[in-house]
Amino acid sequence: MQVRFGYGLLEHRDKGGNGLGELCEKVRQTYPAIKTYINEWNDDWEGLLESTMHEAPHIIVVHSYAMAKAIQAIKRLQKQMSIFKLIAIDGVPRWLDWQWQWSSWNLPDNIMLATAYYQNNQTIPRSCLIRNPRRGWNNIDLTKDGVNHATICHSATVWNDVVASIDLAKRMETVGAFQL
Repeated sequence: MQVRFGYGLLEHRDKGGNGLGELCEKVRQTYPAIKTYINEWNDDWEGLLESTMHEAPHIIVVHSYAMAKAIQAIKRLQKQMSIFKLIAIDGVPRWLDWQWQWSSWNLPDNIMLATAYYQNNQTIPRSCLIRNPRRGWNNIDLTKDGVNHATICHSATVWNDVVASIDLAKRMETVGAFQL
């Protein structure tokens, strides 16, 4: 099993800032046997996912622009791998990659479960919702929690979802649900 975290534009892996690094560190401390990775939005997501395909199930937790790069890679690899859970935290489309507010996020079928957390307390940058929702793919508004783009990763709701996703994947892994 692996949990891969992704930082957005102008964020860093140094555990400071928006809380994504702290989220990753909490997962490492709570689940020391699980492989965790943390990447920047502009890393080679396709290559990174491809090189760790054998570490299923895959849980991907991304913030801001990292969603733009992760979703591109997931779509390109949809015939080779599946993603157990995608957690997008205020995922922002990248118009330089031809991603637009009204067209993102149309998720591919190789994603089993997905949650897009968003907020409307800060309008720039503007996050996107899952545009093709289905059972197991949810949009959750955290506006009432008083978060903004820079603080949304600190949300207890997000942490609880990460923990619940890992626990569910572990239970499914125990019964052989991810065997080919």
